[in-house]
Amino acid sequence: MHQDPVVRYPRLAMLLTTCLLCGLAGSVAADPVEGWWQSADSVLYVHIENGQAHIVAAGILNPALVRGEPVSWSAAQPLLDGGNNQPALRARPLLGLDLAENYIWQKKRWQGSLYDPRSGRQFQSHMSVVKGDLSIRAYLGTPMLGQTRTFQPYEPCKTYGDSSMVLWDGAEAPACLDAN
Repeated sequence: MHQDPVVRYPRLAMLLTTCLLCGLAGSVAADPVEGWWQSADSVLYVHIENGQAHIVAAGILNPALVRGEPVSWSAAQPLLDGGNNQPALRARPLLGLDLAENYIWQKKRWQGSLYDPRSGRQFQSHMSVVKGDLSIRAYLGTPMLGQTRTFQPYEPCKTYGDSSMVLWDGAEAPACLDAN
């Protein structure tokens, strides 16, 4: 019985393996919007799951400004969604609330509906990372008639004077590594 000789191409195999691994690494790379973001009074946690972006109210300043008045709150008496237009939702805690609905990748950015707990209203919106900051534009009707909020990358060691940033325990926030 005649057998063909086995021809081995070690360099070709190594090249193909390298290309495959590089391709897989690129496909699992995190989206730039994913992560922890902060403003002067809140922290957002953005993560992508099953092709949808989730924007979670992950940190709220305590005391918080509610309709212009400082309100102190705690885990036992959390800050609630009292301004919601739907009475059945007014008793839900704001901390850990997913603010995004049907937030999907379209036209080179994330777009969907965003709940604003300050006003109790849903807005159309889009978000993207611009120069290292998370930019979220919310609007009614047309983006031209909207407002943009900008969030910087989260700094776990940041201080807030006499206030404290209370974080949602539903996701692991980056820890402050400052030795001081």
